[in-house]
Amino acid sequence: MAGSHDGTTPKKTRLQLWLRIDPEQKPKIYAQIYDTANVLSLNYWLGIIFSAGIAALGLVLNSPAVIIGAMLISPLMGPIMATGLALAAGDLLPCR
Repeated sequence: MAGSHDGTTPKKTRLQLWLRIDPEQKPKIYAQIYDTANVLSLNYWLGIIFSAGIAALGLVLNSPAVIIGAMLISPLMGPIMATGLALAAGDLLPCR
């Protein structure tokens, strides 16, 4: 990154300008996305359990809408969002 060692703000790439991505905010956003995708946290496992319970209820009720709702509240959205962010920002750091 040009200008990051002399105390000036880093130069934005054309993609970052188009997507309005502030390079100084990227580490904070990456940390938030990483926290939502952490498989060792209690929130992750509670989300899995609740999502599985709702999906099972949707199967018993034969309701596709409830099953889709269970997919939307699942914590698996965290890794999907991290991958989407990495592709949109042109930075593969969140994919690791």
